Amino acid sequence: SIHPVSLRFSTELTEAERESLAEKIEKTGVRLQQSRELPYVYLAQNLENVSELPGFAEGKFHVQDLSSQLLCAFVSPQPGERLADVCAAPGGKSFTLAEYMENTGVLDAFDLYKGRVNLIKKGAERLGLSIIHAAVRDAATGVCEKQYDRVLCDVPCSGLGVIRRKPEIRYKKQESFKELPALQLKILEHSAQLVRPGGMLFYSTCTLRNAENGAVVTEFLKRHPEFEPYDLPETEGISHMVNEPKFMRTMMPMDHGGDGFFAAAMRRKTETGKET
Repeated sequence: SIHPVSLRFSTELTEAERESLAEKIEKTGVRLQQSRELPYVYLAQNLENVSELPGFAEGKFHVQDLSSQLLCAFVSPQPGERLADVCAAPGGKSFTLAEYMENTGVLDAFDLYKGRVNLIKKGAERLGLSIIHAAVRDAATGVCEKQYDRVLCDVPCSGLGVIRRKPEIRYKKQESFKELPALQLKILEHSAQLVRPGGMLFYSTCTLRNAENGAVVTEFLKRHPEFEPYDLPETEGISHMVNEPKFMRTMMPMDHGGDGFFAAAMRRKTETGKET
């Protein structure tokens, strides 16, 4: 492919093992370049078939766009926490988040379609990530009684941030985007119920349209005073949009070579309204 594919090497591998794996992969004719922003990440060019690469079957890496990986760095779950990824397929985010958690705790990966949930199960198995429980659930209406420390909503969107990888998006009718903000807000509101007091709620899209990004989050906060903005960490090489509040981050493809992307973080206040 013309655009590099990002491979995230398992955090279980030592540096020497990563270098040796990179060499083996390069012998197959793939060009690898280590990412500046993220350790463990290699950008691959001339890649034909990922599943035939050395190390794939043994679960030594998975494919995940750089922006999506930066999102996981923002979510930054800790070992032993409880996490829900409510629109998880095809699973890349869940896999990386489980690595951050050192495969301890609970990671529930939900998706709407059974076939896609099976992809997550297969991937988690291949990578040896046993804390991932994949299940079918509708993020906009589905029931879940549990409470989590962190909940991630990487919502369905117009996808305008991934045009370079999916040029056919250019030909989508603008009207088809009209319904999206309402659905996105519904998913965000529904998912907010899963967040324990003091817990974190993350919202993200792979589009650059404010109607699906800042506008959805602003509306959510207006309706839900029990949540407050939570500043995202500064990331080297990732600029802020002008006047963008610190709890939102819009990433442009030219920033770091990943997809165009938006992320926002909010915290559920504790019952008393006091800070913890």
